[in-house]
Amino acid sequence: MKLFLSPRRRRISLRIGRDGEIEVHAPVGYTEEEAQALLLRHRRIVERLKQRAEFLKKTRPVLKDGVMLLCLGQGYPLVTSHRLVQFDGEKFMIPPGSETERLRMLEKVYRSLAGRLIVPRAGILAERFGIPIGKVHVNGAVTRWGSCSAQGNLNFSWHLVRCPADLVDSVICHELAHRAELNHSPAFYRQLSRLDPRYAEHRTALRRFVRANPWFGAE
Repeated sequence: MKLFLSPRRRRISLRIGRDGEIEVHAPVGYTEEEAQALLLRHRRIVERLKQRAEFLKKTRPVLKDGVMLLCLGQGYPLVTSHRLVQFDGEKFMIPPGSETERLRMLEKVYRSLAGRLIVPRAGILAERFGIPIGKVHVNGAVTRWGSCSAQGNLNFSWHLVRCPADLVDSVICHELAHRAELNHSPAFYRQLSRLDPRYAEHRTALRRFVRANPWFGAE
């Protein structure tokens, strides 16, 4: 277990790191003892995280030239570039290196993409529906697509940018609905149906997409 403390964090979250180890992200002042107790209380969640990490590791393609990677549901080839770390609209480009180094660089590209595509899209949809929001952030979550804080700040996993645009919008609408209801009550789903009348269809499509594309893509 690794414990990460941040003065900006208000809530505690569990994640799986690149090395497959459980990470506890918490506010400053949270102790190792509290983190260990948290893991014991949530053994089932920890086990699911580990299973998910192992699944992703097994299904991740080798990052060699020609492997198809996803952006907004479309496949684009990976190309080795000795200078560039970017997606130019036609291909993903990262320098040579070990598998771990290339994975880290590819994540950097995806985070940048999510910042350019998801963050402004959240603002557009919030304005369209007249929903006030705080800041919009991109994170590396692998167990949830997004989250909404009581302060109105939205967080989205960079993995979401791999999904088709209509599913990205659906996830954003889900988090916007939480601005009215910070739960999954009937009132929340009434709000969600107003923002995304096809949310049930989109939820099913998102699950199918994940099963078909568990990691970055496929050859």
